[in-house]
Amino acid sequence: MSVLPMRIVLGVLLLSLGACSALPPFPGSGGDDPAARVVGPADVPQEALERFYKALSIVDTERWEEALLSMQLLWEDYPQYAGPPLNAALIQQRQAQPAAARKWFLRALAANGESLDARNAYAVFLREQGDYKGAEEQYLAGLAISSEHAATHYNLGILYDLYAGKKNLALQHYEQFQALTGSEDRRVAGWIADLQRQLALAGERSVR
Repeated sequence: MSVLPMRIVLGVLLLSLGACSALPPFPGSGGDDPAARVVGPADVPQEALERFYKALSIVDTERWEEALLSMQLLWEDYPQYAGPPLNAALIQQRQAQPAAARKWFLRALAANGESLDARNAYAVFLREQGDYKGAEEQYLAGLAISSEHAATHYNLGILYDLYAGKKNLALQHYEQFQALTGSEDRRVAGWIADLQRQLALAGERSVR
């Protein structure tokens, strides 16, 4: 139910730099030429790019132990990038290893504290562990970095709506998500309408 623009099996993962640079969502731009170089930010070593995409290809085949080792070795050689430890965290999360997953999430945030992908992923993890306050803190930290990050508004809305009982705040974040995406997501529109009805009914009851 949460938006995670990341890859374990969920989409494209970023190899984040110390700031907010990211890899493109494709391995190269050389067509079918097998000798084409993997492309990415100019200051990311070519070896790191190639190893990262190779590791992602292992993730795609769900060879989890091999993928985890590849991400770990890449992190050891390039600890300044958040993508490898974030992937490692997601693999460990999938394998129901919460202590190990937490360790890798924190390593990803140490590499790049401004990675909104890492903060959203860590917040979802914390929510699944029952740490709703910790999840809220991660989402709010993300919005302090970028108040217009739609996925963070979406995920925070879910946290407030379903887990924290903060319906007014949930409504605000769902509406912000809709405004930022510029489209009427039917599912979110339904949640907004439902919350509006709940809040209106609660208001009627309070004045009786």
